[in-house]
Amino acid sequence: MQIKQVVGEIKINETNKLVINVTHFKVKDKLDMRNWFLSPETGEWLPTQRGFTIELKEIPNLIRLLGLIDIPKEEIKV
Repeated sequence: MQIKQVVGEIKINETNKLVINVTHFKVKDKLDMRNWFLSPETGEWLPTQRGFTIELKEIPNLIRLLGLIDIPKEEIKV
């Protein structure tokens, strides 16, 4: 899997983060959202197997589904 674009990351806690990348795998570009952890041995961030990958054409559907989530206003921190 080749990373084509680093989209960003979301901090989960001090030792975990969600990393979002556009990757190229088996002739297709895909969106990869994966949990990364801070290795206590080396101090470097490493990917885990926890996460998912979808084809880029499915991003509009993902955005639509995320928009259906009812989030109370007090939960939203911008």
